[in-house]
Amino acid sequence: MPLSDQLKQLVELHKAAEQSMKGLIVRMWPGDALPNSYFGLVRRLVDACPRLEVIKRSICIEGARRAFARAKVHWAKMDAEKLVKEGPPQGKEHRHPEMYYEGVLKGARLVADECSKDVMFE
Repeated sequence: MPLSDQLKQLVELHKAAEQSMKGLIVRMWPGDALPNSYFGLVRRLVDACPRLEVIKRSICIEGARRAFARAKVHWAKMDAEKLVKEGPPQGKEHRHPEMYYEGVLKGARLVADECSKDVMFE
């Protein structure tokens, strides 16, 4: 392939990458100004790694918060912190949370759909 065709393809690739980066940055930092250069876009995304960790943690906290709140609707006296820190009640040591993951997945997806996704927990 001639060098001129390779350069044209490279320019098109960079244009597509730039548009993708802009779209991602707008979603991650709504209201913030976009960087003025291609390299500014790249720098912003490289700097996003710590922010992504905060977002992942926040999503996990929000899901757990909603799940515990729903459980408290049925068991109002439930102490979520005690539930997490202590093992199963006496006589039920054979029960482990992992045994129930598959059975609660559909409910977990419904809770995920309810999450506002605009609240950050740190």
